[in-house]
Amino acid sequence: MKTPGLYLATLITMVLILCSHRGFAENLSAEPDTLNLEEAVEEKNDTLEYELVIFDPAFEDWFQRVRRPKSFYEESYLKRWNEELVHQWNNPGHIPVRRECMPETYLDYDKDADYGMELEYRLFYFFRYMHEHCGLFPVTPGRW
Repeated sequence: MKTPGLYLATLITMVLILCSHRGFAENLSAEPDTLNLEEAVEEKNDTLEYELVIFDPAFEDWFQRVRRPKSFYEESYLKRWNEELVHQWNNPGHIPVRRECMPETYLDYDKDADYGMELEYRLFYFFRYMHEHCGLFPVTPGRW
């Protein structure tokens, strides 16, 4: 049986959805195990939305129990920490973790993109969840 960390690391994916008045964009291709959030081109009157999809049922229960209100954080705080934690996630060679906890998915996080408060908030808590279960990150926020 896979551990929650491996299960989550294997199945996490971020989905880019380009919503327009004409419907969903069809160009959402990315290389395997790579997430590219820059593929979509924003046209006039189009709205770019991002969604974080986590396929671990244990995460949602944990998230509901431990989360602080969104108003506890400033979006800039979450963004700064998500940039750092994505960097650590994508470069796990320096992290002494159990083999079953090693990240298997590359996260293509663009520091200049406006992902919105909801995604930044959930991504921040996903990293906290992974850290609590696997001790992934040597540098962590003081206000998880």
